Parts: sequence; C-alpha cells; structure tokens
Amino acid sequence: MKIDAIFEDGVFRPLDQVKLPNKFPVRLSFEPAKTVDEDRPLMRLVKILERHVDEDTTPPDYSEQLDHYLYGTPKRT
Repeated sequence: MKIDAIFEDGVFRPLDQVKLPNKFPVRLSFEPAKTVDEDRPLMRLVKILERHVDEDTTPPDYSEQLDHYLYGTPKRT
C-alpha cells in the first residue's frame, strides 16, 4: 500500500483516508515526493505572486487576466 502524507507538527498525516485497524503496526519508508500543490494551477499563481512581493514589477492585471497567468492562455482584451 502506498499512502501520500504530509509531515506536520512532528506527525505524519495522510492526505486521504486510510482504512486500517486502530493501532495497526506499519513500517514507514519514505522518499521525497513532489509537493501536492506543485501541479495545482492556483499554486502556480501563488508562486508567481511570491516572486513579485513588494516589487513594482507586479502586473496590475492579475485578477483580470487570471487564466493567462494560471494556464498561459492569451490575454483577454
């Protein structure tokens, strides 16, 4: 069984419901996974915004051209 989880406050928390009996012993091994949010369009926008925090280069039309910044579609006129 493979379970996606996040490590938070010293505890591994599954991202989806896990159906195992209470106190069921398991052996954990883990590998770095790409973050859950990397592929989400809204998180791509957040990354763009983070690069422009407190900069004068922030495009003033983020909200008007959301599809352009999220998905790369042509800007609307």
